[in-house]
Amino acid sequence: VFRPLEAWSRNHSEALGTSKIGLLLENLRSEDVEYLQRAVRGTWKRNGQAFPPSFTRSLVAALRHCSADASWPLFLLALLEETLSIDPASVPVEVVLTVWKAAGLEASPVVAIKLLRAMGHVSGKVKKPEAIEVSTSLAGALKRLAVPPSLISPALAAFQGLAPRSGIDFGSWASSLLDHVAGALAAHV
Repeated sequence: VFRPLEAWSRNHSEALGTSKIGLLLENLRSEDVEYLQRAVRGTWKRNGQAFPPSFTRSLVAALRHCSADASWPLFLLALLEETLSIDPASVPVEVVLTVWKAAGLEASPVVAIKLLRAMGHVSGKVKKPEAIEVSTSLAGALKRLAVPPSLISPALAAFQGLAPRSGIDFGSWASSLLDHVAGALAAHV
């Protein structure tokens, strides 16, 4: 899987989703994605607890390409999430932010969950202006109750990681969110 992805990233004359490797991997079932994520961890271990530079280069190239196309192959986001869970410094924070800005909460719930988890892994390295931008976006969506239920937990986790970088007291904010939700429920019940 990694070698064809590397080969694609060297020339990417076609969209990742329509490339041979993209078409093959796009049809993975959830247990197949789990094996792919295990392969990421195995690669890291076999390489002396570091990712081969060719792997991270091809992952970053694919993420940049997909950000420009606004296409989000699930296997690629699973690779990103697993890679960052192992080594948050392996993919530049700027790349994660670019992907977030291109997709964000407007993406399908499955894509958004992967992106929120990725953001959570790098939240401590996000610069203050970007942390404010992303946390403001997440806070607004959570307060408007515009976040699908499946995204609430990863959105809160990402927000909690970004809050200190944004100068936000997460405890106070979470308390006001609960009050807001209680008020909204009381108005409809």
